[in-house]
Amino acid sequence: AQRDNLSEVAVEDIASDGGDDDSSVSCSIDLHASLGKLDQCLTLLDEKKRISIVYAYVDGCSHSEIAERLKAPLGSVKAWIKRGLAALRECMT
Repeated sequence: AQRDNLSEVAVEDIASDGGDDDSSVSCSIDLHASLGKLDQCLTLLDEKKRISIVYAYVDGCSHSEIAERLKAPLGSVKAWIKRGLAALRECMT
């Protein structure tokens, strides 16, 4: 199963930020913590929901493109994304 490690991406973004004031560091730490939580929540999703969300929000694929990649009905992909996002929202709170 394909899964991007969002925490590593966040660390690279924070490192390249270049800001060194206290608020920037604090925001960077908060962002890193949030992305770590998001990565953890993504691992709790079943594979089809996780992959669909990654394709949509990381790769920028349309629902139709995701359905084609997964060889799944369009309605199923839409449901996976909707239910996956609901589960992520609940997990993140």
